Amino acid sequence: MATKNTITENAFTPDVKSLPTPCETFAIIHEMECLLSIIQSINEITDPRKKSYLIDAADSIGTRILDNLNTRQDFEDDECRREAMGAAS
Repeated sequence: MATKNTITENAFTPDVKSLPTPCETFAIIHEMECLLSIIQSINEITDPRKKSYLIDAADSIGTRILDNLNTRQDFEDDECRREAMGAAS
């Protein structure tokens, strides 16, 4: 007897439309790598001006990553709301 594939039948499997595109995923990964690289090198810098510049850059990149993730979450929340309203009708 064949067993059912629970992964494809799972209600929590995300809809393909709501998944980030490969370009969006690559951009977030690239920005995370930049952020981690900056954070790792901050302690090695002794010049206060250079250190300040790196901290500002890390803050800017981190803020951009957070904004991208929040925008994505807002989009997914709107989709869920529309689906719930459609199911309630």
